Amino acid sequence: ALSFILKNRDHPDSGKLYPNTEIFEFWKIVKDGLSYPLLIELCEKVGLVPPPCFMRLPTELKLKILEALPAIDVARVSCVSSELQFVASNNELWRLKYEEV
Repeated sequence: ALSFILKNRDHPDSGKLYPNTEIFEFWKIVKDGLSYPLLIELCEKVGLVPPPCFMRLPTELKLKILEALPAIDVARVSCVSSELQFVASNNELWRLKYEEV
């Protein structure tokens, strides 16, 4: 999957090739299954403080927490980091927030 994305990232129709849902799912798998566990293990081995606890949570759990917040707070959370901006930009989350109003 990664080689396909890298090979076609400059394709003029790249927006059509990678629907947001598929990109989000791929990102969750890589982040939760590879990058964060590796980062935590490396931090432990060299004696560094691991990333903040909330950021270490799986993406699905972060989404569940954001679902419990009012829409204005979800918008505020999205300003904290690029990762939280990506998580908070989930279409299903905002559809739920819209239906709450």
